[in-house]
Amino acid sequence: MTSSFRQRSYDSYADYLKHQASKPTMSDMGEHDRLLRRSVSNRVTADGLVPPGATVLCLGARSGAEVLAFLDRGCFAVGIDLNPGAHSSSVLYGDFQKIQWPAASVDVVFTNSLDHAFDINVVLGEIIRVLSPSGIVIVEAVRGIAEGHPPGVYESFYWHTTDDLVSLLTSQGLNVLKRYPFDEPWNGEHIVLQPMSSTKPPV
Repeated sequence: MTSSFRQRSYDSYADYLKHQASKPTMSDMGEHDRLLRRSVSNRVTADGLVPPGATVLCLGARSGAEVLAFLDRGCFAVGIDLNPGAHSSSVLYGDFQKIQWPAASVDVVFTNSLDHAFDINVVLGEIIRVLSPSGIVIVEAVRGIAEGHPPGVYESFYWHTTDDLVSLLTSQGLNVLKRYPFDEPWNGEHIVLQPMSSTKPPV
């Protein structure tokens, strides 16, 4: 790992899974989740790149607020998480290190959880694998360590600056279509990417 990134140390992958799955879940959507649902919906609507009917996979979706944001737009959306909310019908158990969907099967992959990756290269490989040829990736990233966001208890992978993360994403064959800051429900950047090999317009 270069100096631009830091990785939390675990004794084994099983220990990583146990640690991530121990994160408390909410029994119902609270104010944070309601704000997340509304703000993601507003940003995706402003992008104009996700049409109704698109198939969307949300990674690390917890209680499902981001999934609901895409359902609000008329998409077919589902989330996966190591510890899905007990009352969320739209989030299934799943590990984004080994996504259970087949190759080229979804139009949009959304995640705000790259900072929970055990192996970021494996996660990015899985994202690209399940994405359709004309699909897009939407990453909502927290600010980096140098930008005032120190890692919390459950973050496993973190970056020095958001520019470092974007450089990593583009090094994996993804091209930035849009990128802009946001401040709800936390401070970060909304980054929309598409495989550089795609010759089709985004979904």
